[in-house]
Amino acid sequence: MSTVMVVEHDAVLRARMADALRKAGFDVEEVAGGQAALARLNEGVCPALILLGLNLQDPGMNGWEFRAALLQDPDLAHMPVCVVIDAGTEEETAERLCAAGVLRHPVKDAQLVRMAHRCAGHAAPDDDGA
Repeated sequence: MSTVMVVEHDAVLRARMADALRKAGFDVEEVAGGQAALARLNEGVCPALILLGLNLQDPGMNGWEFRAALLQDPDLAHMPVCVVIDAGTEEETAERLCAAGVLRHPVKDAQLVRMAHRCAGHAAPDDDGA
């Protein structure tokens, strides 16, 4: 199965999303901040999908800055990114970042897994929509 990089500063939320993805068969790389995620990508980690908390609280590089850095790098710009937005963020704003997908907090596990399958180019297994 493909690797999903989960970039989220909130350790509990990051672990919950990673656990749901692992249960669905994905390999998961958990990263707490934008700078660390960019470093891992520059080291050669090549996920099928990056799941990005857009309101990432990383003083070195927030979610918006991380996405901008990806788009400016020709070697990384092609990587599909699904952004996770807070209730106050407009989806159109996130879509301007060329996101492959947008999820809104609170994210249900089934939503997350369906989006990961779609963005990583897999056929998603059927589920009950929970």
